[in-house]
Amino acid sequence: MAPAPLLPLDLLRPIFLQFSDSPKFLSLLCGVSRTFLHETLPILYADVALSSDQVLSFCGTITASPEIAPHVRRLSIQLARDFSATDELRQCMRLLSRLRALEIRPLQRGPWEETIIPSTLSNLWVQDKALLCLINCPFRLKVFWSAFDMTRWELGVFLKQQSDIEELASLDTSRRVVTLPAGTLPKLRELKISGTRLEFEMGPNEKEREFRETRMAASYSWN
Repeated sequence: MAPAPLLPLDLLRPIFLQFSDSPKFLSLLCGVSRTFLHETLPILYADVALSSDQVLSFCGTITASPEIAPHVRRLSIQLARDFSATDELRQCMRLLSRLRALEIRPLQRGPWEETIIPSTLSNLWVQDKALLCLINCPFRLKVFWSAFDMTRWELGVFLKQQSDIEELASLDTSRRVVTLPAGTLPKLRELKISGTRLEFEMGPNEKEREFRETRMAASYSWN
């Protein structure tokens, strides 16, 4: 009996894409062969969602195997108030050169409006060290969602560096107006806010900004 013909390599990834919502199955495929590993890694790591207790393990994987880092295009992280592995997070973020969408928010066990406690001074989610991990990273984001205090100078520095951002969402529920320096976020097309409002200084050669601003309702989805 003649052996069954081999499946063309160019069909492997389209087939594996059908299982993109099954990371456990994709992980099993990685162990089948080097060919399967090569084809599944880009799918497995393209869109990563982590709870706070998974972040350290993910950072260790990326640091130990930096060849995986270019596959990470979207990253969603929930950080607990007591998250302390900021050195590991910083080292990992500096390897994610092709990251295009990033979300960092508090650990969520219920509706987000119950997670991020409104306050006149802050959203009571203290993760300034995590914010510092983002400054001077090589990635060029197009989408950035966060619950960081919008008045933090570190966030202003980060947004100034990330000039390719087209969609910005702030889960900061405090009722304030924050003014960003001229030249910040020149490509912004969509702004989603929960409480804090953003204004932009106008440089001498800048045109009036045109972007859609929406207020997020009681629930939201990372889309």
